[in-house]
Amino acid sequence: MSVSFAQTRGAGSTPAPNTSGVCRRATTAALARGASSDDGALELNHFVDSSLVDYRISDIHDEALRRMEIHLLRLLHRFNSTLTEASPRSARTKDAATGGGCAQLRRLRDQMMVLQLLHKNVQEGSISTQRDIYYHLVRCVRNQDVVNAVVQQLVEQLQLPRQALGVVAGSRGCVGGTLTYRGVHLRALGPGAGGHEGSAEGAPIPSTEEEVRVCALERAPSMAAASGGPFCILPQTRFILVIEKHAVFYRLMAERLYGRVPCVLVTSHGFPTHTARLLLHNLHAAAPHLPVVGLVDYNPSGLAILLQFKWGQTGMRENTFTSVPALRWLGVRAAQLPLHRRAEEGAALALPRGMPHKPFTERDAALLTTLAKRMEATWQEQQHRTVHTAAEDLGKWLAEVTTMHQCKIKVELEALYSDTYQHPQKGETASGPSSSVFSAWVCQHLLRRDFI
Repeated sequence: MSVSFAQTRGAGSTPAPNTSGVCRRATTAALARGASSDDGALELNHFVDSSLVDYRISDIHDEALRRMEIHLLRLLHRFNSTLTEASPRSARTKDAATGGGCAQLRRLRDQMMVLQLLHKNVQEGSISTQRDIYYHLVRCVRNQDVVNAVVQQLVEQLQLPRQALGVVAGSRGCVGGTLTYRGVHLRALGPGAGGHEGSAEGAPIPSTEEEVRVCALERAPSMAAASGGPFCILPQTRFILVIEKHAVFYRLMAERLYGRVPCVLVTSHGFPTHTARLLLHNLHAAAPHLPVVGLVDYNPSGLAILLQFKWGQTGMRENTFTSVPALRWLGVRAAQLPLHRRAEEGAALALPRGMPHKPFTERDAALLTTLAKRMEATWQEQQHRTVHTAAEDLGKWLAEVTTMHQCKIKVELEALYSDTYQHPQKGETASGPSSSVFSAWVCQHLLRRDFI
């Protein structure tokens, strides 16, 4: 399916697709799959979302093509309608009313160009990252955000996962600890590892949904070859730990936290990608008895990252398959900081002068308020559903948010093992703390089950 673009009179500088051949081919293909352009067969909701969890590639391949071709017909119809409305006779009225039809034409054009590439991917059975799509269209779209927005719109409108559309968000993040990937221990990766523990890099999180499937081994690691997914959680694992920052992930891997407390470590280097959230969801689904805990900075952004892993992004249909509502907050929390009240500052909470921290900005305050409102709404909903345990846990999170709002300070994870704050103790040098100070801190809180 090929779409070509040409200048169209009456539509400003927005190029219009050459619709004749495309419309004819798409109509034929859509009708061949049982769709029509004038009845309820165009509805896409009959393919139940929950059935996509364990779909067969051959089945969803045909369904994806059908939905994409039907959607193209709708876009072409909207494009032609917008062209008519943007004709010279009505242009002045349209401009005065809505700012003109050019912006709408540009948005429709962007969707059709992205859809063209994705349709080709599905036909050929190939996968592109969203970054790949952008570079294919770099002369036609303004920036990467345009492609990201279009892909998300298509996921919502077609009710299909990204990979079924021939696209993935891209690889960003690492995983390591007491699990294997296709039989290889992720605690023994890296040049010169020689099959022994000691690598601090972990492994990159794969970008396709098939590659982030997970199983839990009950006995020997040799069972991995016959398991139900590329990732296998080893039987001795006790925790699943999601970490905000790669630097902290690297530190804990280097200090061999998984040797102190058998655990799986996951990081998405900040705000989580789709595949990072899906991997965490799959890890929890494979071993629901293991606590899933989060370790983030003590600031509103850290809380926002936790909530994305816990509940997903607001209003996204994909949340059902990528969220982990059971996620608990390990740290950093107010009780883990040496907060005290200074007499000269009244009831205000403060930190020791030697501990690195930053004050709140206006953006931080606004973000925390937004997050608190979302949490309060969810808390009220859980109370009405009589989900007492979940509501009680969320109440503790809200209390933590209240304290953070009162303190109005931000503390990064690195401050917990910073040589500017740590006092030399046995096993430490003047250049900084010993090689296991931070992992000992994390281990202590894990074993005490000090999470909310």
